[in-house]
Amino acid sequence: MPHVSTAPDHCQTAADVMRAAIASTRRRQESYKPTIFSPPPAAPQPLPPREPCAELPPDLEHIRPEIDRTAKAVAEAFEVTVDAMLQTLGDKTTTAALQFSAALCVRRLVLPREVVCEHFGIIDATLVAALRSLDKIILLHSVTRFAELSAVARLVHYEWKNSAEYRAVYKIDDIVRAVSEASGVSRRDIFSSRRTANIVRPRQIAMALVKHLTLRSLPEIGRRFGDRDHTTVLHACRKMKPVIDRLPDSLTTAAPAIEWANAALSIANEVFG
Repeated sequence: MPHVSTAPDHCQTAADVMRAAIASTRRRQESYKPTIFSPPPAAPQPLPPREPCAELPPDLEHIRPEIDRTAKAVAEAFEVTVDAMLQTLGDKTTTAALQFSAALCVRRLVLPREVVCEHFGIIDATLVAALRSLDKIILLHSVTRFAELSAVARLVHYEWKNSAEYRAVYKIDDIVRAVSEASGVSRRDIFSSRRTANIVRPRQIAMALVKHLTLRSLPEIGRRFGDRDHTTVLHACRKMKPVIDRLPDSLTTAAPAIEWANAALSIANEVFG
């Protein structure tokens, strides 16, 4: 009598699957040919320069001189050339000049956003952001869109220089180190509880500069200056307000901390003797 297997069918199926998997693995291993030397990756191609659209709709061609005059005024205020502003990619100053030129064209010349975006080679979201910044500056200084173009451009450049976007990342330790170097008072004395006149003034200048150049709160500044109360920092900022107000406009928030410290100490000596 022939032997009849009582094993279930799924066992045979599982064995078949296992054999097929092993055979497939062997075939892949036999066909694999390792590459000893792989060619270096191709260097990325540089992006083409921004090419603003030279053509305007026929009904707006008469405004081209005003568009060119606006771009020239902004370029002069930002101390760049018009060609660099229109063609350079990746430069922060020229990019900002281009965006504010476009925003001024929308506000002063009442041009459609899509036309300005096409002409200056920017996207609508970038133009909207520039318009918001421009509107804040106009509102802050009560300037109308009919004000002198060069004056508005210089005002925009001044506010942009002192904006958080352009502001250098100052650290409290960097500012204190700069004041220490400029005044000859050690960092340990600035953070200490000593109250002699030759230490108090550099300490108050350092506190006022930290408040002026960073976004730190009064309590946080107090904690960093020897765990002092925020009212102490507030007193220092009020005491040094005449010094901060007289800091030169040429000193931008992109300048090194040591330049701020030297200027503040020099003015403090003039104000307080």
